[in-house]
Amino acid sequence: QQRLLADLAEVLDADELAAFTAYEQDKEFYVLQQTYDMQIGMFGSGMYGETRELTREILAEETLIAQEQLRQSENAMNHREAMELNLAAMENARARLEASLSPEEFRNVDNFISTMTEMYTASMSMFGDFGQEE
Repeated sequence: QQRLLADLAEVLDADELAAFTAYEQDKEFYVLQQTYDMQIGMFGSGMYGETRELTREILAEETLIAQEQLRQSENAMNHREAMELNLAAMENARARLEASLSPEEFRNVDNFISTMTEMYTASMSMFGDFGQEE
């Protein structure tokens, strides 16, 4: 990363380099937002405008928190722990969104998060050890 920044400093002016650095810092957040936006488009019936924007933002934030917790964990390669943290991220997002949306708006968000949780749980069950005690 430092080498890349040094190389870029030779061809970019200070403002361009600052913009690149800011982009790099927030890239993962933006990628997650785009991913959730795509998923909302496929499975988020009735989610539009500000509700859609808030949902993808909060889901991205909670996912980043879960990813950081996993990185700091001694069990970073443990599929069960990764699954539990991601499911917790979904539940944290659900709670935050429920507090921020009208009951009608939240109903659609709740259905979307339930669908995503079910799909995620089903895909993770392929690892075989999910749900079993060690």
